[in-house]
Amino acid sequence: MRVPRSLWTRWSCEAFGALLVGSLAGCDRASASTSACSFEGTVAQPDASAPLDTSSLEANAEAQGLAFLDGVLAPYVRGEVPLYQGTLTAHDNQGVLGAPPTNGSPGYMNQSIPEGPAVAALSVVGKTATLTVHSLSQHEYMVLEQDESQPGVTSIGIILSDTVGGGNSGTCSGCVPAFRDKPATIDFAGANATSAVNLDVFGDADNVTLHTYAAANLELTPPCSITFEEVAELSADTGVTFVPTGSEWVGELSGVAVRDTLGVSYCDVPFTIELYVSASNLAAYGVRNLELTENACPP
Repeated sequence: MRVPRSLWTRWSCEAFGALLVGSLAGCDRASASTSACSFEGTVAQPDASAPLDTSSLEANAEAQGLAFLDGVLAPYVRGEVPLYQGTLTAHDNQGVLGAPPTNGSPGYMNQSIPEGPAVAALSVVGKTATLTVHSLSQHEYMVLEQDESQPGVTSIGIILSDTVGGGNSGTCSGCVPAFRDKPATIDFAGANATSAVNLDVFGDADNVTLHTYAAANLELTPPCSITFEEVAELSADTGVTFVPTGSEWVGELSGVAVRDTLGVSYCDVPFTIELYVSASNLAAYGVRNLELTENACPP
């Protein structure tokens, strides 16, 4: 038996205050008033050291839901992760890596992305710059990496579903412009990354050549111009699927709520909670419709 509990029908990040681990501090009110912005308002910066509320199961579940939303939105809305918008087309021959086996596991099949809208996130860590480009229509992505130790060389991964990680990659030289320094545009056509893959771990008799072809036209975009559709695509690997519902994007988070009353009593209970984000204002998001599994927590 599940015990439904009704939460707020509307919640702003500002009202939640210090319960959040992070916060959205993207566009200020002046920039948010321009037509380029897809969200409005300034969200308060909470105390990052404040712990999630564990005074009650409800408060802890609510805090987890809002912290999750903040974690999904904040890197992009704050501008911590540079974003690009534009188009992508790609195809590969990953089928050479092995046909789908008969045991029902996915295996490998050649993949393609027809030309269409794309969003990309740029990460620079140490000497490595990584550009992850997602197809908004196909819900697939590919990863491009450049390392300072190999000027002009780009590693391009095979096409993957946006909920799957890993995968083989190949390299090409001079095929993609440098993107480490966040250029205003990243344009390339006909990039062809190749690699020799040894399918026989005991020898080299089964080498095959893997090809990944890609073309993209991407422009650096200000945080205020992003949409939640793009954020949801970039965050698909979090395990929470958001769907458009009326004027909102809605998803469901599962977790374990904890009640810890200063060592007097301790209890944890599985829960689900509905997450929502306004489609027209990314600063308006919240949680509602908490369901706690019936439990025998002490009063």
